[in-house]
Amino acid sequence: MVYSLKTINQYIKTIIEKEYKNIAIYRHIRFNKNWVREKELKNILMTQQFKVSQLNTVSRSINYPVEQFKIKEIEFENDLDLVKHLYKEEMGLLDEYENLYKTILTIELDDDHDRAYFRQMLKTQKLHVYRIKQLMNNQKININDHRTKELKEFTRFFKTNWEKHKINCNELKPVRKRANNNQTHISELSFISTHEAKSVFLDRDRLLVVERKNKQKAYPIEMLTFNEIINDTIDGLPIVITHCPLSGKTNVFKRILNNKRVLQFGSTGLIRNSNSVLYDDKTETLWQQGTGEAIVGYYVSNQLTMIPSQIIDFKTYKTEYKEGLILARTT
Repeated sequence: MVYSLKTINQYIKTIIEKEYKNIAIYRHIRFNKNWVREKELKNILMTQQFKVSQLNTVSRSINYPVEQFKIKEIEFENDLDLVKHLYKEEMGLLDEYENLYKTILTIELDDDHDRAYFRQMLKTQKLHVYRIKQLMNNQKININDHRTKELKEFTRFFKTNWEKHKINCNELKPVRKRANNNQTHISELSFISTHEAKSVFLDRDRLLVVERKNKQKAYPIEMLTFNEIINDTIDGLPIVITHCPLSGKTNVFKRILNNKRVLQFGSTGLIRNSNSVLYDDKTETLWQQGTGEAIVGYYVSNQLTMIPSQIIDFKTYKTEYKEGLILARTT
């Protein structure tokens, strides 16, 4: 059967009435298994505005009786619920979408000019199978992702799940490019004794001190201003030393989440409310430096456990902690 361009335009525009980028889906249609054109029209995504009467009109225009439709409507409170349903129970839809896309592109049109126009229209409407594959296979659901263009560009290489957040993501402000060398790994750290440090540090030099089970480690504030984040251990406990140069806030947290998973942290190059934002190496969840709370991503609403620390000068440290260690400036 030869389809006119007008009929196909009407059909496609009706179905994809709302922009595809919002995945504006509110109903899921199933058609009778014996329907002749099942592979072309089965499992079409309908927008909120799309009515059954419109579908009937389209069906009549391409010579299919209305009574041959067997329609099942499923209501969802929001788009995200629907996509979760599709991912969990309707993985087979992916093949149907692909078949639909391929079939439509091979439909016999009146002439080559119409075919070219129609293909371009499909691209304009963003009916691309690879996007559906990405959505279904990787669960990259971006329905509630309201980042600004600037923030999306800055974070384009982040693997953060932006769908999970407890803040307005646009509160995040880029201040500098994220760089992996801002994260100092455990194997890269070098410590010296208090005695050795006497020839390196001045009495007035400020140190962040962490103590656990009669073991002490000190981290020069000037190094934290440069590195911001240092992943370390003390007496076998994984910890992360964090410093925000903008707010001046310095905190130490356990790097073990829920007593199970050990994380390493780095700097995102983002700030929120004049405070640095960190990321972890496992899921690239974003964490607020001032509180240790996960604010965007997989671990959202989880809380890092804070470790007591103090800031003192080197003169006090070498007097009170003669057996303590100090992070070497050569690190």
